[in-house]
Amino acid sequence: MIKELYRLRLVIILAFVAVLMGLTRLKYKNYQWPEIQQTIIPTPIIVEPSVTSAPQNEEIYPLIDSLPYQGKNFVVDSYDGPLTLNVVTTGNIKMVTKEIYKWMEENKVATESHKLIFSDK
Repeated sequence: MIKELYRLRLVIILAFVAVLMGLTRLKYKNYQWPEIQQTIIPTPIIVEPSVTSAPQNEEIYPLIDSLPYQGKNFVVDSYDGPLTLNVVTTGNIKMVTKEIYKWMEENKVATESHKLIFSDK
């Protein structure tokens, strides 16, 4: 008999808890709980710039304010990605590259930092 009760100890404990919950529910069935008025006070959300190691837009798109840049037989119209310029050209790619590098040096941007993607439109 004791071994049987020991085996069923979890069932007995759960039944005991269920009986206690039922008795508590019956006790407070008709209880009138006091009304509490809660006022919600909105708090301003202050967003501070996070300090991360991710590069800022000026670092990965340094020429964004100078776009579109137009030269003879080409237009640098946009960034395709970080440090990647989209160049639409109808001229000689070597000459266009030299002009774009000159423009980058005038804007104090290292020429080897950017990749140029040429397309015909």
